[in-house]
Amino acid sequence: MYISLISACEKRALKRTRTILDAYAIRTGTRSWMTPITHEGLQTLWWLLKRVASRHTAVACYRNDGHNRMKLLWIVGSSKPFGPEGHFPIGSTQRRRLPVHPSVRGLCLLAATAGVAHDLGKVIDTFQAKLWAAIAGKEPPGDPIRHEWVSMRLLQLLRTGIPLDQAWTVLAKPNRVCEEPRFFCDGLRSVDDVLDFSVATHHRLFGPRNSSVARPDASEHCHQERHVKEAAPLPADIVHRLARLQQRLQTHFAAQSVAGAERILSLLTRAALILADHAVSSQSYPGLPPRQPVLLANTRHVDKRRIANQPLGWHLQAVGDLAGKMALNLARLSLPGLQPDAIERILTPAPTSGRFAWQNEAVRCIQSIRQSSQQPVLVFNMARTGAGKTLVNAKMACAFSPRPRLAYALNLRTLTLQTGASLKRTWQLEDDELSVLIGEQVVARLHEQASASALAPDGGQADEPQWDYWVTGDMVELPAWLEGLERTYPRLPALLGSPILVSTVDFLIGAMSPGLQARHIIPLLRLIDSDLILDEIDSYTPIQLIAILGLIQVTAMLGRSVICASATLSLPVANSIHRAFQAGFTQRQKWQGIGEPSHTVVVNDLLPPHVMQANVPFEAAYQDCLGQLRAALPTIAYRRPTLLEVKERSESAWLDSIQEGAQRLHDHHAWTFRPCNRQISFGLVRVANIRTAIMVADFLAGKLPHAFVACYHAQDFLIQRHLKEHRLDTLLRRSHGQRHIEEDEEIRMKVAGSKYASIPFIVVATPVEEIGRDHDFDWAVIEPSSLHSVIQTAGRVNRHRLVSVQHPNVAILQFNRNWVGQQQDGPVFIRPGLEAANGGGRYKSADLAQLLDWSALHVLDNGVRFSPHHQMALDEDRLLQQQLDEPLKIITGEAGYNSCWMTQGFYHQFRLRAHEPMEQWLAERHEGQWRFIRQLEDGKSIPCEMGVLYTPARPNQWLAYSLDELHNACLTWGISTEQGLSVRLRVQSRYSPPCYDVSFGLYWRVQAALA
Repeated sequence: MYISLISACEKRALKRTRTILDAYAIRTGTRSWMTPITHEGLQTLWWLLKRVASRHTAVACYRNDGHNRMKLLWIVGSSKPFGPEGHFPIGSTQRRRLPVHPSVRGLCLLAATAGVAHDLGKVIDTFQAKLWAAIAGKEPPGDPIRHEWVSMRLLQLLRTGIPLDQAWTVLAKPNRVCEEPRFFCDGLRSVDDVLDFSVATHHRLFGPRNSSVARPDASEHCHQERHVKEAAPLPADIVHRLARLQQRLQTHFAAQSVAGAERILSLLTRAALILADHAVSSQSYPGLPPRQPVLLANTRHVDKRRIANQPLGWHLQAVGDLAGKMALNLARLSLPGLQPDAIERILTPAPTSGRFAWQNEAVRCIQSIRQSSQQPVLVFNMARTGAGKTLVNAKMACAFSPRPRLAYALNLRTLTLQTGASLKRTWQLEDDELSVLIGEQVVARLHEQASASALAPDGGQADEPQWDYWVTGDMVELPAWLEGLERTYPRLPALLGSPILVSTVDFLIGAMSPGLQARHIIPLLRLIDSDLILDEIDSYTPIQLIAILGLIQVTAMLGRSVICASATLSLPVANSIHRAFQAGFTQRQKWQGIGEPSHTVVVNDLLPPHVMQANVPFEAAYQDCLGQLRAALPTIAYRRPTLLEVKERSESAWLDSIQEGAQRLHDHHAWTFRPCNRQISFGLVRVANIRTAIMVADFLAGKLPHAFVACYHAQDFLIQRHLKEHRLDTLLRRSHGQRHIEEDEEIRMKVAGSKYASIPFIVVATPVEEIGRDHDFDWAVIEPSSLHSVIQTAGRVNRHRLVSVQHPNVAILQFNRNWVGQQQDGPVFIRPGLEAANGGGRYKSADLAQLLDWSALHVLDNGVRFSPHHQMALDEDRLLQQQLDEPLKIITGEAGYNSCWMTQGFYHQFRLRAHEPMEQWLAERHEGQWRFIRQLEDGKSIPCEMGVLYTPARPNQWLAYSLDELHNACLTWGISTEQGLSVRLRVQSRYSPPCYDVSFGLYWRVQAALA
């Protein structure tokens, strides 16, 4: 290719970049170069320029596309010297100050006022005594009344015209200081309410802590004394400035009503206040250290002791000044988007025929919407398994904006790593264009090494993580106003600056949890300038889904688009998503005075994209889409279901049904393994829980001596789970047939060494196999937890080959394990499942023979989830509706629930992950023998002998490794044995150890689990 390069660098950057450009291209002018170059050479040139890039670097690269057309490929450094398409200006003018939209001006005023008022309550004697006691090296007393609550109450009294000295007199009366504001009942109704809320909650949210549906109270802020004893006078300049700011606020918002926009104002005002408070508090006071009796704002550590840091008056003034600027920065945040050449690669059309052709129509639909509207878009991607949802989601996100930035949120660590690697590999993205974030560094390192090369890596050990999350991706230069936050979180440039972020949803969910402080602010900054993609959104439990709905609402508030993907997206889930999105966008409409509506689009691989009309009720329109989708589903059977009857209510009968089903499916779907001329198949047995999985694997290994049995679950040694996943990924990706299986050395040895003519390879797995594993099994036996779990598991059968089958290749058990273990009827579709363990909503039956209409069930696909003929689908819609209804009213702010979102209890109850007590178990060599160590929460380690129940290896085990083999694997893969030979278990009993099954994993005995 032929390229041209233009430099707009300044100062030292000009000399550094000229040296590099002169080595690769012919200089054709003072600041221009041209040359023919290969793709590899272009990548090297880009990388060298990135290495020396600074604030003064600006180099644009263009490709000659013929016909006198130059195509901008990328810009290294600042893009400000160039036009939107890379044009170099012949001259330029710059306004001293960009115009500020009235809505943003009001936000800045709110933030500045909150900054001046946020710590007024620190003048009370108890708080000042606490600070000076800490400086003196004494144990500081606790706060009977938190200073931010006192700040709010003082602000409320001053607003009514009460002089400052009289305000303190009022607060000194019993119970007056803890009077609850009006918005505790009515929600935020005015700018004053927004200001009070931001001041009172800039450290923590209101109580109650343990109730999910309750109006706020003062329990988190008023602890003991119910009045203010003494308070020093506030600095006069602060009082005067606060009064002036409040007057400006009233004047501004009298002319510009923001009724209905209080939530978004509180979100951004509070964020600006927290950022400003963090930045100012981290500074050292420029004057002499304050001495008593000067009012203090805070202290700092110097040489392992505390000293006075900032006077209160200086702190309030500095935070007020900075908070207004932070609000403006938030409203104008614009970080680097994808380079033009990357956008071009991503938006390259799919082949016009084949199973990916539908992607082109989906992208064109989004592009046509963008030509007429710049408002956010809500997309429901309901394409079937194997149709390329992951890639088309990113394509549609690139069509949203000429400066694409997206955040891809997934529910599993391994799926996050796979998605990041797939996007980067497919579109040849660079390290500063895509970052991957998960919560476990060792897992990411193993994935990187497995993906990078088949050669054995060196034996070095992994570095200790320096942050709560593991992040990969090159650093991207952030705005100067984020430098303070960047010093605290060194990986922030990769998190915020990268145009594409692929992360576990655990990181982004903080944006809807205001009580998390920094863990709230950082994902919020990411979403302010990124569209959101949520994959397999209906794989979450109803409690988790509430948190996801809150995230969707915040994203819509920020004016960003959302893509929700799932092949089984039911009406209750889709309707809840739509309500949350519209509630957020309505807030933004009210704030910025937008009259134009947002758009909702449904895409799938069978029908043209459907843009929903704003005047048509969503439920009716979506129901119509589901009806059209059911009618368009192909009748070719890639997955035929059958019912596995359980003859009696006993564990033995239940296990016998699994054995019978596995053997029958193997007989029908075994294929000839040509190297040995024997029949083999790869089958999946999906069960709901880990202990059940180990029990079933042990049973099948004993009853089917001709089978090779593996057990795949999350409660495994880290290195062992990695080895299993690596082998399954290698064997069960069958897009190009089965030749790689026939050439696999391990499989050839096992088949050749068996005395049987027909050999099934069986994987007994928990729900970790359902989502994200790109595996293609020949058949599956499924223990039902929900219809979603059945369909998702069935999606791992005949996934790549898509061969029409005549015999059933998916067997569904009539009852699940919970039904077998009950003495009397109760909820069985629980943990996992939609039924409530406390006796809430229930299915009409526990019997799959009654829950599914088997006379109409000839093909198992996503249409089963939407069919009105299956009672299980109707029951799940009803259960989801019941469990989402009340929390969704809180999210959308309906009457009677419009203040519940302010409480810690709401975010505690509807959090993404339940904080169950866990303990770490390690295997280590001791005096030539292996022993197990339990690590307690206080850091102590207790050796534990495992001889109580030590199950030896089965002769027909598969994907199982001895501790010695796992130890060697740790060295091979470059991780420490402490990391690789560790496993986290839920705390079940402090008095008995778990059991170690050499073939199938670590688990608690039934007695211990029930203790």
